[in-house]
Amino acid sequence: MMNEEEDFTTVLINAGWYKGRTIKSKIENTILYEILPKKIQNFLCEFGELKIHAENRIATMIIDTGYLDNKKAFDYQFSNIYKLDDEIDLSDDRSQNYYYSTLIGTQLYPVAKLIEQSEVLMDENGNFYIIDSLPQLIWISNETFNALIKIIFGSGDVAIFNEHSMEWMTPLGKELNQNLPINPILKNNPW
Repeated sequence: MMNEEEDFTTVLINAGWYKGRTIKSKIENTILYEILPKKIQNFLCEFGELKIHAENRIATMIIDTGYLDNKKAFDYQFSNIYKLDDEIDLSDDRSQNYYYSTLIGTQLYPVAKLIEQSEVLMDENGNFYIIDSLPQLIWISNETFNALIKIIFGSGDVAIFNEHSMEWMTPLGKELNQNLPINPILKNNPW
């Protein structure tokens, strides 16, 4: 793992990252920034506007912040927020973000795109997820550096949410050291 961390630090530096980097002054007065949980704000301040790519790897992660000051993006995010006490909107036009946020019982916030047509999301607790093109929800990590390494270099040490059985599935023989979110008020998928 140490070699991977060293390699990834080089990849980050090549993308424009450095220890102590922040673009907070550039994004803190945008309309979306204020509604984002603190851990997501911190992630965007440190890694926002980077395009992270490792040579000989498929994944390229683009952490755009331009949408933070877009009224349409604000309206979209605000209308796709799920809260445990809210009635579930079962209409067909709900986003994948709302769908998975409802199933796991915690709001997901988009933070980056992968060029492979996948979206990287975070929850307020700092968990990273990907919604891929299948689509399926994949939990990556609850630690930023580890999540970025797994996304860019690839890792089978993830969990996939089974929307039919309403449980997280891990690779055979692997167990996670933490409990992943599942909506406590749902017994089955309401869709």
